[in-house]
Amino acid sequence: MFLPSFILSPPYSLFSKIQLQPRLTGPESVAFDPMGGGPYVVVTDGRVLKTKQLCDGITDPNLGPTCGRPLALSFNLVTGDLYMVDAYRGLHVVGRNGGRATQLATSAEGTPFRLLNGVDVDQTTGVVNFSDSSTTFELINLTQPNFVPDSTGGLMKYDLRTKEVKVLLRGLFVAVGPAVVSMAAKQIQLRSFKRSGESKQDQEDTSGRFLVNIATQGPTLTYPQGLRFDAFGEVLLAMNFDEQYYNTSINVIQEHNGLLYVGSRVVDFVGVYKN
Repeated sequence: MFLPSFILSPPYSLFSKIQLQPRLTGPESVAFDPMGGGPYVVVTDGRVLKTKQLCDGITDPNLGPTCGRPLALSFNLVTGDLYMVDAYRGLHVVGRNGGRATQLATSAEGTPFRLLNGVDVDQTTGVVNFSDSSTTFELINLTQPNFVPDSTGGLMKYDLRTKEVKVLLRGLFVAVGPAVVSMAAKQIQLRSFKRSGESKQDQEDTSGRFLVNIATQGPTLTYPQGLRFDAFGEVLLAMNFDEQYYNTSINVIQEHNGLLYVGSRVVDFVGVYKN
């Protein structure tokens, strides 16, 4: 079996499932509310905490433009608002009491969104950072024959005060999702590291760590993996999820209360790993 040399034995040795309802698949984003409730997940029929009769339970990707397809979630832990990006319908928000989503934006600086694919709220400022994978192709194009990705993706931010979207970066290759660390957290890490020279393990326990899902392509199989690294880009831990997600790419790794929640676009459960 082909595995990269840097993959280590993960400390998360116990695995369980949160099974979705029958016919539902695609929990590729996971979030927890300010009270620790959840996980909240997106699914293939276009639902996030709401029901649409026409689309309930559908798995046909061709209905995405009709039913919507949320791909990522992020809570504002101060207000309780849940922000989400939909591959076809733009940036939305749901208030802390639930209900229907409110559309916030469908374009940035005159360019329509084609495939919003990631979102993260800056918990210090409340600014909503999100990414568009491309200005030329949509989600439905990814599985079409002869599909070729491009470098037209972008990183944007939505300002709650001005209600405007600003483009931060353009020319990104299939931009997937941002992860925000406040400047205060970065400064604390820098000062702490320079002052006493803590080990990598100590740095891992401070704020500013990232969890990233990756897929390594072997000769015939795909090997799902995860990396934890710090704000300086140094890898702290590498994990292999091949046993539970055999030959499957994963789309999200979310840590909450010491547990890892793992989701994939093509499975019907959320995986839960614990020590």
